[in-house]
Amino acid sequence: MKKSYFFVLCSFVVAILFMSCATLPKTVKPGDTLVIGRVEIKAHDYAMYNGYEMNGTFHSDVELELTEQSSGKKRNIKPNKDGCFYIKGLKPECTYGFTKATYKVNHSNGYAYCWVEIPEPRWFTPIDNKVINIGCTYYDFDGSKNWVSWNTTNHFYVRQFFEDIDEESEWFDKDIIDLRK
Repeated sequence: MKKSYFFVLCSFVVAILFMSCATLPKTVKPGDTLVIGRVEIKAHDYAMYNGYEMNGTFHSDVELELTEQSSGKKRNIKPNKDGCFYIKGLKPECTYGFTKATYKVNHSNGYAYCWVEIPEPRWFTPIDNKVINIGCTYYDFDGSKNWVSWNTTNHFYVRQFFEDIDEESEWFDKDIIDLRK
């Protein structure tokens, strides 16, 4: 019985390591897409939850839910500690948007999660063999009025993040298209 628990635990740790080691593919094939961006959440006027203050500015410990518009298929995106991310493998003919954001609030005695549905997401369509830069998306979550607003800007910051990735990939030779609001 102890061996089976150990095996499950080892399998779980290995799976986490492989998921956290996502890299850009070295070659780019027809139909491949890449989207780059950054997220920052400003949460304010939320009530305390089990003694946790749920307000603040977050770019690490954030997870975004990416939804494909026509099928409703969902996928979770985990930005890095600075809120930057890249998404590979989206279908070039489909439209996507972030429909939910979850952030983790750390405190000295633990943590809590808060999630917010994004009722009017910004939709974008990846382009075959091009890098789409959706820029920095700043979400403003107001707990007292129960509303969400967002603004996208600072495409240069995201370009710099992408250019600083220390990997060898044909993606760095592709055109980068900055999507504007």
